[in-house]
Amino acid sequence: MKARFSITLSPDLQQQLDALIDSVHIRSRSEAIEKIVRKYLEHSKKAVILCGGNPEHYKINGFFRPLVLIKGKPLISYTLAALKHAGFHHIHVVGSAPVVGEIFKTIGNGHDHGVKIEYTEESHALGQFKTLQAIEDKLTTPFLIIQMDNFFTFNPLLIHKTFVENKAIVSLALHARDDATNKKGFVEVSGDVITHFSHEQNGINTSIASCTLAMCDPAIFRFIPREESPCGDEHLFPQLIKSRQLRSVMIKGPWFNIHTAKDVQKVEEWLEEHEFPYAIAETSSQETTGRMAASVA
Repeated sequence: MKARFSITLSPDLQQQLDALIDSVHIRSRSEAIEKIVRKYLEHSKKAVILCGGNPEHYKINGFFRPLVLIKGKPLISYTLAALKHAGFHHIHVVGSAPVVGEIFKTIGNGHDHGVKIEYTEESHALGQFKTLQAIEDKLTTPFLIIQMDNFFTFNPLLIHKTFVENKAIVSLALHARDDATNKKGFVEVSGDVITHFSHEQNGINTSIASCTLAMCDPAIFRFIPREESPCGDEHLFPQLIKSRQLRSVMIKGPWFNIHTAKDVQKVEEWLEEHEFPYAIAETSSQETTGRMAASVA
């Protein structure tokens, strides 16, 4: 059921609005306004790909993790395809200079992938949320954060929808991962409220863990220290838990944290038997592989 409300427009905007009414695709001012607002909201959602930390720790087969080749395509191409499908068309890539620079050489401004990408270098490696703090002034509306080395197939729009419904500062994607190679970030949950977080499973009664993929309200920056001190999930999440501002979103389908060549092999084996559900830009195949090879050389 649609809600009814009134708005006030200047005469020039009213004329531009009336010009959109063609009695075929748009039959009234209400339809014109609804279409404009819907299109604006679809293209205004922001996502942040976190690429912070010591770059020398993040190489696989000579590539930084987000650029490691999976079936001939860089990992980040799969991420961008999923984000675009979910309506996240404005992407920030923030992290260490070498990683950010190599991503820019490979992906550019995102045009070929149907998104707009902005790049920012972090000043110090002090945890993923200090990395995020580097672009605080650019994140004035809710946004999605995702680590650079995740492969997934679920629709990020699910996290956005849950975030809107639960009205917490952070809605965090969770995954049951008994067979995970990266056994960190385990949580306990009561209803949809996360009640405990630990990098170690000791003392945690479940195998449910964080994907470090979350929708965040800009209020999250109140919990990140201004001084040059570490702030990773092990520092921030306990604060949010204490304030009951960390909610959970259980995801279905494969989720891989790509840390080693063996992890890449697991993803490629999965792709042998399953189809990735989102369209990947054609330029991220042979052409991009050539650019990446030249860059590494």
